[in-house]
Amino acid sequence: SRRHVGVTPLRLWAASTACALGHEEARVRRALAATWPHPSIEETPLIRTLLLCAVVAMAAVFPSAASGTSDIELVFPQEPTLTEFTSSFGAPRGTRRHLGNDLMAPKMTEVYAAADGTVTWIREGGSAGRYVVIAHADGWETWYMHLNNDTPGTDDSQAPLSMGVAVDEGDEVQAGDLIGWVGDSGNAEGSSPHTHFELHRNGRPVDPYAYLVAAFERALADENPRPSGSYRPV
Repeated sequence: SRRHVGVTPLRLWAASTACALGHEEARVRRALAATWPHPSIEETPLIRTLLLCAVVAMAAVFPSAASGTSDIELVFPQEPTLTEFTSSFGAPRGTRRHLGNDLMAPKMTEVYAAADGTVTWIREGGSAGRYVVIAHADGWETWYMHLNNDTPGTDDSQAPLSMGVAVDEGDEVQAGDLIGWVGDSGNAEGSSPHTHFELHRNGRPVDPYAYLVAAFERALADENPRPSGSYRPV
């Protein structure tokens, strides 16, 4: 397993909790100010103690409010028996960090919407190549990069957009709907075909690996019988 030098799980938990509790503290302060608008309310040690207790209590009773997140369940975005992937979120990529997981599969494997949502972004060019962004409920987004740009049987990068992307901006999609096909566009040119998959919440990337593994296992469970030799996440 990967280790972050100088950063322990306890420190990471403490930092994230402090950040979350900070939001709840501000909320409690506003409530106190509305009910007891004393100008020196925060300078009183007793009030400060009561404030901290209220914040901790709110975090315990309403953990989702303190964390600022609501979870999302994904549908695996490719055929699971043709796809392999590893946990690579945060891995160095030159001067950058890898902000998703690569779903390795043969070129032109179908790519599906991982959850219900609206197609908000379709672009072509740059390091991401052809890609699609779908907005979901509660601030979640899924990104699908390196979609196909090759004429079948070639590596010419000359295929029309419709041979890599199956949706239009503004389309409403359901989980499991076809949105495109695996390719090697962008800086994936010359590498094995794959979809670079990212998961975002409120504009920030989230490690998608655990979500993908859960979706992968559900997808395999739906296969009857399970094909021999199917890939497994590493």
